[in-house]
Amino acid sequence: MNTNTESNILEVLPDFNQIDLASIEKASLMRRRDSKYVYSVDAIPEILKALPEYYYILEIENTRSHPYNTLYYDTRDMEMYHMHHRGQLNRQKIRFRTYESSDTVFLEVKEKNNKGITIKKRIRSNGSRGIILSKEEEFLASVTPYQQDEIIPVLENTFNRITLVEKHQKERITIDYNLRFM
Repeated sequence: MNTNTESNILEVLPDFNQIDLASIEKASLMRRRDSKYVYSVDAIPEILKALPEYYYILEIENTRSHPYNTLYYDTRDMEMYHMHHRGQLNRQKIRFRTYESSDTVFLEVKEKNNKGITIKKRIRSNGSRGIILSKEEEFLASVTPYQQDEIIPVLENTFNRITLVEKHQKERITIDYNLRFM
């Protein structure tokens, strides 16, 4: 992404009233219906300009665009990936997600059930990102059919995220940009 485009995105963010991380927990939406859309990054500033009346923006330490790092796990034969691409329901994703602005790491399991509902379960990780500790192994065993020795790291990405929370806290919009895969 060119720096002009990112500057144009960042210029719109002060138009929003802020919401802090503690308040956003009310709208964490760990059980939700997801819709995903792909837009040209050049369209983001115009989209954002239409929203300050209806949405708050997450602000952490005076920052409104936050870096994330995600390390995805799968089986050696990429079972979870193939289930996703076949559109199979009752599937899961396993990942370590680092929320860099708040300096927290979670081991997260996202499940898409047969009703199209996304359910996210997670535990805070105290170890190094990517190293599954006994507490995390117990968590995985309780929420997935996979054992630690059945999964391996398969994909890592980084991105910036803008999080908007509808003023009645019934929905959230996340806008991800600067996606990079490693």
